[in-house]
This record gives sequence, structure tokens and C-alpha cells, in this order.
Amino acid sequence: MGHAAETGDSEELADASNGPLSTAFRGAPASPAAAHRQLQLRARVGAIIGRCLTEDAVCERLRLEREKVREAAEDLRLLRLVTTEGMPVYPQFQFDGDAVIPGLPDVLRALRAGGDAPWAWSLWLTARDPHGPITRLADSYIDRLWDGEVHEVVREAHQAAARWAATWRGPR
Repeated sequence: MGHAAETGDSEELADASNGPLSTAFRGAPASPAAAHRQLQLRARVGAIIGRCLTEDAVCERLRLEREKVREAAEDLRLLRLVTTEGMPVYPQFQFDGDAVIPGLPDVLRALRAGGDAPWAWSLWLTARDPHGPITRLADSYIDRLWDGEVHEVVREAHQAAARWAATWRGPR
């Protein structure tokens, strides 16, 4: 599979476990038990999403100016996450060398219809497809994009977004 290779020491990396789900970790935990649960969830999210690149590293990798990287994120040509500290980071799984995974913008636009939740999109992309063929059950949606299954993943992203919209926003 064409997964993003580990980067060298010259590229700045940020660990996704230091950038928790956008709203789940705002504010100080109410108790030591809540703080412990928060740390456990951060570790789980980081383990699922994996490494993230800083904005500077993405600029260098894609040979783009900062404003162009930000525009690409706004247009959903790149997946940008924002940590609770306000730092933009970019999941490494979307990059292969100086290229972005084919079909990712279409998937991101489909997922946005279910809610503007880039951390949830990252988890969805890296989750194992529970509906995939038995021989493909271990593949994540991002794996399937790398394998060229763009149309199938976009279709499933639309379905996931419809479920999210019904759950998060209630009946229309």
C-alpha cells in the first residue's frame, strides 16, 4: 500500500495525541478521574490517527507558501486539525512524499455534509471498514483510497455523513 513513509529528522512532526478532539478536551477536567479519562482518550486518538505534521512541515513538503496551505485546508484539499492550543496540524496519513492522497478532497467534502468535525473525519478515515468485504476487513478507508477505491470511499463517506447529520443535528 502507498502509505506515507516516516519522515526524517528535518521535518517537524506533532503527535496527534497532543491535539485532542476539537471539543472533547476544552477546559480543565472537573476531577482527577476526568483528567485520567481525558489522557486515555488522547492516547487512543493519537494511536488511531498517528503522526501529524506542523504547518511549516506541510509547506516544505508540498513546496507551498503558508497561505496556499491554509487555502488548501479551507477548500478541503488538505485535512487540517486544530489542537486545543490552536495549533494547526495535518495528519501524515494524507501524504505520500510531496503528494496528497488522490480522492481525499471529495471524501472530505462528503464528510463535511455530516458536520464540520475534522477530528471525527480523521477517525473515520483511519477506522477499519466494518462493511468491507471479508478479505478487505482490515483495510481502513484511507487504505482503500491509496488502493484507488475513490468512488467507493466517497459513496461510503456520503452515507456516514448522512448518519452523522441525523444523529448530531436531529430530524430536519
